[in-house]
Amino acid sequence: MPGLKRARQGYGLAMARRAKQEIPRTLDDITPTWLDAVLRGPGTLSGPAITGFRVEKLGEGEGFMGETARLHLERAAAVGAEAGPPTVVVKIPTGVKRLRGAGESLGVYEREILFYQDLARDFPVRVPRCYFAAMDPRPFGGPENDLANVALLEKVPHWLLSLLIWLGPLIALFSRRRYVLILEDLAPARLGDQVSFTPRADIEGAVDSLALMHARFWNDAAAAGRAWINPSDVGASLSGFLVKRQRKRFLSMFRESLPADIEARLDWLQHNMTPVQTEMADPPCTLLHGDYRLDNLFFDDGDPTARAIVSDWQVPNWGRGVMDLAYFLSGTLEANSPAGSDRVFVERYHAALVAHGVTGYPLETCLADYERALLVALLRVVTTFAEIEHQNPRARELFRLWVERVFALVPATGPTP
Repeated sequence: MPGLKRARQGYGLAMARRAKQEIPRTLDDITPTWLDAVLRGPGTLSGPAITGFRVEKLGEGEGFMGETARLHLERAAAVGAEAGPPTVVVKIPTGVKRLRGAGESLGVYEREILFYQDLARDFPVRVPRCYFAAMDPRPFGGPENDLANVALLEKVPHWLLSLLIWLGPLIALFSRRRYVLILEDLAPARLGDQVSFTPRADIEGAVDSLALMHARFWNDAAAAGRAWINPSDVGASLSGFLVKRQRKRFLSMFRESLPADIEARLDWLQHNMTPVQTEMADPPCTLLHGDYRLDNLFFDDGDPTARAIVSDWQVPNWGRGVMDLAYFLSGTLEANSPAGSDRVFVERYHAALVAHGVTGYPLETCLADYERALLVALLRVVTTFAEIEHQNPRARELFRLWVERVFALVPATGPTP
């Protein structure tokens, strides 16, 4: 399959780069000599030699699986040489042990590197330019094994599955794999902010970028065949188990932000979500970002297209496009917005799909898919937010607001599967 072949070629490229250069495990492991070696090779950056840098930490309370920093580069003087960019952005796995183990077990670091190696170069919307990407190889196999591993988990007894979920991140902590990305610094473009009020123009720009991306990969067999892009319904049969497992903790953490009928809503999710997720993985499908939210989007006020710049490609998957849209709107629109406020953005998204060449997908189908996609977004909130450590005040406020917003959008009961 061509897509699988390209995915393996990208994976091999990471290994080739690993053979040439050491990979830093922490920000403190990065040296000027290493940075100069990986950034000033063929096809990367020009300019005088890098002699030093200053580290500026980024994204506190915004990203949860990774550590991101801006490096302010110091260069040797060179008459007539191009200066090169004054800053770059580096991404490595988080230093928070529990989250690092979870990220490793979910493969998020590997998938982001494969995205930049395999798809980013000719991407339809702007993404950060990747200057360098490297990772240690897996001890056994590659990303093509992941689906088989999930299939095995779906067959084990729930008591054993609970134990494996608990042990998985702990076991992953013993992994010695290293990952690093060095990306374009998008400043002075503005980073979106899920906690603050969002201008309508930013929401529209985000919707427009999403529609352009989805239209480009609409029913694209080559993209669907890439080994590192999983179908969106992977593990769908476990949804009821996950709701039951997280229910008590979710209620205790977010009780003040939950609707009065929360128990009935959780009951519905627990018993009905598997067929909904399965349906949302049936054609027509496209490439999904998987974590499309304001904290992962940048806005360039000097860009005449006013579209969003899309970063953080740790969880791409394959399914109906409105799942990205529902996830985005559920974390963005204020909980006190008038009823139906989201429909105008769904209609804008659909109109953009049509303008970019998508056919055979009427607005009525798009709206029905969106209602189901909101339920998938709600399921993700219920089953994942209680797992993530609320590391700082901003993270706690972000989760509280998102819980309020998603329940304000989702109807009290879901559609009959």
